[in-house]
This record gives sequence, structure tokens and C-alpha cells, in this order.
Amino acid sequence: MLRYDLDKLGWFEFEHLSQVLLKVTLGIGVEAWGGTKDFGRDAYYSHSLKYPGNYKQEGPFLFQCKFVNGANAAGAKPENMILNAIRQECESIKKRLPRTMSQASKIGYKTRWEFVPKVYTFITNAHVHPVTQKKIEALIKKILPESQFVKQDGRDICSIIDSTPRIARSFPQILGLNDLEELLEQWVNRDILTRSEAAIEEAKEISQVFVPTNSYGQSLKILHENNYIVLEGPPEVGKTAIGRMIALSLIPEGWEVYECGEPKDVLRAYSREQKQIFIADDSFGRTEYRPERVSLWQDELPTILRKLNSTHWLILTSRKHLLEMAKMELDIPGQHGNFPMPAEVLIDVSELSSTEKALILYRHMKNSNLDVSTKKVVCVFAKKTIENKGFTPERIRVLTYEIAKNGSVEIPSLIEEMLKNPTDRMRKTYRNLPTAHKWLMVSVLVYNKCNYILCNKYEEVKIIYEMLCPSNGSRNYDRTISQLTDAFLKITKLKNKTWSVSWVHPSCGDMVAQELSDSPCDRNHFLENCQIDGLKYACSVGGGAEGLNCLPLLRSKNDWINFEKRTLTLLGKNHSLLECYIETIKYLENKQE
Repeated sequence: MLRYDLDKLGWFEFEHLSQVLLKVTLGIGVEAWGGTKDFGRDAYYSHSLKYPGNYKQEGPFLFQCKFVNGANAAGAKPENMILNAIRQECESIKKRLPRTMSQASKIGYKTRWEFVPKVYTFITNAHVHPVTQKKIEALIKKILPESQFVKQDGRDICSIIDSTPRIARSFPQILGLNDLEELLEQWVNRDILTRSEAAIEEAKEISQVFVPTNSYGQSLKILHENNYIVLEGPPEVGKTAIGRMIALSLIPEGWEVYECGEPKDVLRAYSREQKQIFIADDSFGRTEYRPERVSLWQDELPTILRKLNSTHWLILTSRKHLLEMAKMELDIPGQHGNFPMPAEVLIDVSELSSTEKALILYRHMKNSNLDVSTKKVVCVFAKKTIENKGFTPERIRVLTYEIAKNGSVEIPSLIEEMLKNPTDRMRKTYRNLPTAHKWLMVSVLVYNKCNYILCNKYEEVKIIYEMLCPSNGSRNYDRTISQLTDAFLKITKLKNKTWSVSWVHPSCGDMVAQELSDSPCDRNHFLENCQIDGLKYACSVGGGAEGLNCLPLLRSKNDWINFEKRTLTLLGKNHSLLECYIETIKYLENKQE
């Protein structure tokens, strides 16, 4: 079993990895790769190198790369695929050679490679058995008898990556999670441990489909220069994924990773002697603006920024509109009244190149275990998918899920529907759910928005659910939540024998919030039965994908009457802040009108 999961890479990314390894280890400008995914990839270098040993020798050097799907899976037998690829490469090489080898050496006859290679290197993700290596060498020697043969298989590549950790950062999808889990076992703080256990499960899923985009590489660069970054963008573009994969890539280098719900988590976990990276996901609110959270960061961020250095990094993520709202309130000493400094630490992760989109589509489809016929249909519509203006990583995840469920016949309509407005399909499904299922999702919504921890505690969501769900229907919590898993929710088993429940994506929460807000009957029921957290949500601001939703459950005179009654019931008529609280909310309503 290889230390790094090279099989996660397709032929395109494996070529890129090989190119990076050659650059780092040999210092050569390997840029001209040719061929196709079926016939391998090759690079040619004509000058002198200290390769394959420590002594310098003259070129030219030929590097050929062959990726074998599933080469390191249990029971895999990649030998025939490798030998067939080599035979095809040999036919290609023959066409590039001069008529005789002696003629080339005497007059320097120029070919596509410029000169006949003196060293031939075969690079593959598979483990090459010594017997297979001899067969490969024999085939190469028939057409390049004067060339030295060098093999770099999966184990050799893993050894090179071990000696150059920064390469692992550039390809975090090949990393395992064993090191991360072992490190977590050493943590003392149970609150942070519980949140990070849920994050580990998220990272496991993300690593299967993650593509290191330009935003990812830019984030690493800026972290090295400034020690913190702010990842911004609309929903579904992968802010959290980038933050978690950066953290994962640092684990092999001995970094501790902390997912922090609040700034005090950073200060509490900070250790001067230890390399640490802190991730504060949705810093200023998840889907609604949270003024109290901005106040917390206002108070603590100056201290945190002073503690950051080359071994202590901070990653903040935020939806674009929430960050803009927070910036109006934040006044960080040393930031010249401007946090964050856009030119230095702010990264908009929403821009994706066509190549990055193609890799994202490939990664999701590969991970979904589609049958061969379905994959062929996906390939036919791949260009249309990539060029769709609604393309986001999350929408591709949903599209893949729907294709796996519905089969290849539905692919053309699914592409249009899932990428143009995936919420429509989600909303139709939601509206057809039984009453109990809807109120369970509302319960997750309330807990998620008003208890700012990074995983929703299974039993605490149940308490909210039993208060909100009408008693005239089935309220079996465990059964209901299991029926919503995969489509809307995901359940994570933690090491302390507890469970967490969360959305498959925050966009599900946006949809449930809108549906609740649009239903007078549901608003009425909610406001008559909710607790304090529900009241907080009712008068939240800055909600929705674009921050346009304010006071989401206070849309009519009757809503305000119910809100006031419930507030009086829960807080008491003599509460010192009650009148001020209600008047402030009413002021906001009048101002909005």
C-alpha cells in the first residue's frame, strides 16, 4: 500500500505531479508534454543533468509518464496495461528517430526531441514488479539500444514527495488522514476535539473530489507571506473545502489543525512551541449576519493577528455579503481602518478556469462509481456542463448524486436543471415531504444558526425538534432523520460515541429558511412554539445567498403579535431589556418598509 493515494489522480493531474517532481528534484524547465492519455505523456530535455545519479551527464533525457487507473487497489494487476502502453510508446518513438542511430550521433540529426535520448525514464503511479521492469526495459532497448533505462514507479514517487513536503501541499488530494486522526487523539480540549472530529469526516469526503485550483495555490502563497487569509465568495464555490485541504496538507509536516467557532478558541488553543493552523469557517455568520460574532472578532482579532507568524496561520472564510457587512463594523488597530487588506490577504475563490472545471467534473464522476455507459453519456455532455454559467463545485456534486440515482437517460435535462437552478428540484422534494420531516429540517436550521459550533449535536437538535414538530403526526426522530440523510442531511459518528447532524451543503439551509419564511402557517406555528434561539433567528438580518433577507419570520402584523407574545412568555414582562429589545426590532421593521 502506497503512503500517498496516487490513484486519486487522473492522467492529467498525474502528469502535472510528475512535471512538478522533475522541476523540484532536477531544476529543469519541463514544460513541453505531448501525447494523449492513452499513449502516455512525455517531456524532453537536451542539456546536462545530475541524473539518474549524483554525477553530471550530457543529455538528451526523455521522460515518459503513464497513469494506470486503480493501479494500487487490492487485487489490481496493472502489468498488462503498462506493457501495452510501452509497446504503443515504442511505435511512437520509432517515428521520431532518424533513419539510423549512428547518423544521429555523427551529425546531430534533429528530431522532435532535438536529439536521440541518452536516458529514458518511465514514470508511473503503479508499483512495477522487477519482472515487469525487465520486460519494459527489453522493449525500450529494442528501439533505443544506446539509451540508459530508468524506472520511477509509485513507491519512488512517494519517497520523493516525503523529501519535499511542499509538493504534498500542492496535491492535498493524495494525502491520507491517519496522521490527522493520531494528532487529534493528543488534544486535551474536548470541545475543539468534538468539532474537529466532524471536520475530519468532512475532509475525508472533500479529499475524494478536491481539485487544487488557482485559488488554492494563491492561498498557500499568501499564507506564507502574511500568515493569514480571508477566503470570500458566494455559496457553493468551495471556501471551506480550500481551508480544510490546506490544513490537511500541513499535517505531514507536524502542524496542529484547529477548527475554531469563535476567536477565543484560537487564543485558548494557541501554543508558541507548536506549529498550528486555525480555521474559522463562516466567521461573521453562516447564512445570516451575526453582529455579536463581529463584536467578538473586533475584540480579539488584534491580539490574534499579533500572535501569527511563520508557524501560526489563520484562515477565515465568509460569504461575500457578510464580509462586506462585517467590514463596516470592524476597526482593527494596525489595519489602517481597513480589514482585511484586500491586496494582500483577501481571496475571491469563485473564479474557476475551464481546466479546473473539467477536473472537478472528472473527480466527482470518478468518485461516484458510475457504470461505463453512464460515464460515456457524461463525456458527451462534458463540454456543455463545463461551459454552463451556473457551474459550481457543489452543483456538480448534486448533479453527480442525481445522475447516480436516475441513470444516463436523464443526464441532458439534469445538467440544465441542476446547474441553472438546483434549488428548484430541492424545493419540490422538500414540499412533498411529510410534516415531521420538514420540522426536523427547521430544527437543524435553528440550531445551526443560533449555536455557533461546527457540528450540530444530535441530541440537542432532537430537543428543538420535539418542541417544534406538531404532535398530530409521527415524530420518530431517529427514523425521520435517517430518511433525510444524503438528500438533505448527513450524520457523522464521532469518537466519543456521539453523533452530529449537518446539511449536505449550506444551500439546503438557505432553501429551508426561505420555505419557512414564505409560509404564513408555518411562521405562525414556529413563533408560537420556538425558544429563545428561535426568536433570535426570527429577527436576524443579512440572510440568504446574497444577504437580502431581513427579519425572515416577521412579515405580517400577525407575525409581530406572535413574536411579542412569545417574547413576553420566554423573557418575562419585567425583563429589564425586554421593551428596548422589542422596540429596536420594530424600528428595524419600519426602517425596512
